[in-house]
Amino acid sequence: MNNLVFDFLVNRQNNTLTITREFKAERELVWNCYTKPELLEQWFAPKPFTAKTKSKDTIATGLNALGFAKPPAQTRVVVAMSGGVDSSVTAAVLFEQGFDVIGITLQLYDHGVAVQAK
Repeated sequence: MNNLVFDFLVNRQNNTLTITREFKAERELVWNCYTKPELLEQWFAPKPFTAKTKSKDTIATGLNALGFAKPPAQTRVVVAMSGGVDSSVTAAVLFEQGFDVIGITLQLYDHGVAVQAK
């Protein structure tokens, strides 16, 4: 039985969403596996596929990290929050870089009907 925590807390008054998830690994390792290209490339794609990361010199081009000619603070980014780690890390990294980040998710089913069906 897996006893690791995976929880979502929504505070509508503060307009915040807190995602808590436990991994059986050191925190730094989990973070690095999502944010360091050399580690991400080792595990992200299922075998036999591979993942390659790309980057560009944003200072030379005058563009921000997303390719827009605005400072990050003037660039609003909408991240589709799937409930998994990928979208959460994406939102966190963009926020740390200074982007105006909005997370969205879609409810594609009627929760009341789904609960009654159990």
